[in-house]
Amino acid sequence: MYTALFPILVAFLYESRPAVLLQAKAKDLRATGSCAFTPAEVLGSVESRAWLYRPVIMLFREKIVLFCAIWTGFAIGLVYLFTQSVGLVFPSAYGFTDSQTGYIQIAIVIGELIGWVICHGQEWFYFDSARRNKERCNEPIPEARLYFALPASIILVGGGMFVYAWTSVPGHPRPWIVPAVGLAMVGAGITIIVSGLTDYITDAYSKYSGSAVGAIAAVESLFAGILPFAAQPMYNTLGHAWASSTLGFIAIGLAIIPLLFLIYGREIRGKSSFTGGDAPSFGNNYVDDH
Repeated sequence: MYTALFPILVAFLYESRPAVLLQAKAKDLRATGSCAFTPAEVLGSVESRAWLYRPVIMLFREKIVLFCAIWTGFAIGLVYLFTQSVGLVFPSAYGFTDSQTGYIQIAIVIGELIGWVICHGQEWFYFDSARRNKERCNEPIPEARLYFALPASIILVGGGMFVYAWTSVPGHPRPWIVPAVGLAMVGAGITIIVSGLTDYITDAYSKYSGSAVGAIAAVESLFAGILPFAAQPMYNTLGHAWASSTLGFIAIGLAIIPLLFLIYGREIRGKSSFTGGDAPSFGNNYVDDH
């Protein structure tokens, strides 16, 4: 998929990173005889070391980054786990063939598209929060990114997992469309959660957003790689209904994360050296993401 999209990315996606653009401009100036160098070029080794270590340090030192990584990692891991669990549930409950089971995955995609539409409603609440911001006048409140994440965690992901669990029990299943709706609910909830928490991280750590999002992406990849291996043992041991229900209970439990950030997020950000003050140094120098 990435290979097929690569020509489109090259043709239409332009470089926007300030450090890269500045370096290209300095190179052009040097071609005209000017002695222009960017901080990245002057402190290249220091900056490279900072880019390497900063995501790891933020993951373990920043509560917001750590807990957002756990939730989004679990959410992304669910998407990959469905590639295994759907293949176990629908053939045993409905006698679906491999190809028919594959088509069921479309329900998750439909849910993700619905979640994408709902995310646009979240944007209205986010920008409207600017008039209530006492921290930075006329700027949206970062925690306003999380208004939809809380109900999405409980109702869509948790509720969708329960629908998927208890309507596809082998022996007396409901019509196949019912658990498929449960999958769509989960897909919508995951999109809302991942989008909301990632945007929140970007706002909260605006100066170091690349490192923060990089840390989260690493944890998401870890969950995506591990959870599918747990699907078959878990579903065979607990049974289809209770295996999916267990994941639903975990999703509801993780809803505490956006709730805590809604209540205490501003206080946590205020104590962070990456959001409220100077970032800790790496050796004798420190170069930020800009």
